[in-house]
Amino acid sequence: MTVSIVCNTFNHEKYIRDALESFVTQKVDFDYEILVYDDASTDGTADIIREYEKKYPDIIKPVYQTVNQYSLRLRPSLQNLRRATGKYVAICEGDDYWIDSYKLQKQVDYMEKNEKCTFCFTNGRIRYGTDEKLSEKQIIPWDRTSIIKDDFDYDVGEVEKMGFIPTCSFLFRNGLELLNVSEKAFKGDLYIKLSVTKYGYAHFINEPMVVYRRGVNESATALWVKEPKKYAVQCDKYIQLFTDVRSQIDKKYEPIMNMRICQWKILKYYSLNDYSELKALRKSGEIKYLKYGNLYSRIFYVSKGRFPKLLRFIHKFVSSR
Repeated sequence: MTVSIVCNTFNHEKYIRDALESFVTQKVDFDYEILVYDDASTDGTADIIREYEKKYPDIIKPVYQTVNQYSLRLRPSLQNLRRATGKYVAICEGDDYWIDSYKLQKQVDYMEKNEKCTFCFTNGRIRYGTDEKLSEKQIIPWDRTSIIKDDFDYDVGEVEKMGFIPTCSFLFRNGLELLNVSEKAFKGDLYIKLSVTKYGYAHFINEPMVVYRRGVNESATALWVKEPKKYAVQCDKYIQLFTDVRSQIDKKYEPIMNMRICQWKILKYYSLNDYSELKALRKSGEIKYLKYGNLYSRIFYVSKGRFPKLLRFIHKFVSSR
């Protein structure tokens, strides 16, 4: 088996057909499997998966949970990843999809020719919920804090400074041991990205091959960003991840991990209006690691960390006009 496509889904009735259709229409000269994991959806998601399973029984290998594993904190994404038998693993959540029929072929071709490459990803487009129109803006760079190189090969520090990468574009070598992080750490796309790049390098194919869908009500991200306390919990998971990763990669990347830890602490305390913790963070000296970001990143985080009250006043004044 050359590629295992790992697709996790929950209540994606409106979107899962786009994902599955984009998988089965890939034009490749190798074999691949589609590992769909439905985490006890309460809508018609499972019925659509069964429809495709019946039509493509040789490549679609589903799991239908009757009890939601995510609610039990059993990490369905990692459960599904363990089923992969392919030389390479591609990831695409059930609410995202691919728009290039040669996506897998292009990525596999590159990695077959470059053995030191352990992770390959592409650019993409954004689609808001069920809107028909795709955003004209490409996903990478995600925002002005992203640091993009002139060439397309990235080490683990550089791939982290790039910022958000669409998970639905991921292709990496199977069998690489994931970083050992605590149960309190975030174990999603960022965790996988850092883990697999550690063993070699990441290659960026700057073509819009995938669609990342935003504004999906059922998504985990949509749920935790709505409330400061939930957001703070998520910030803690990122802080723990970078803390754990820091001790398991080359020392030269430690300042970048420290930068991320500081950034997530600032976002956490700022969202909670915890000015005493922001003051303590400034006194600790951690804020010095913000210099490893670009100019916009430094301005963004320093303003939140050093002048939170002034920044909130300005935002309130602007929004009221």
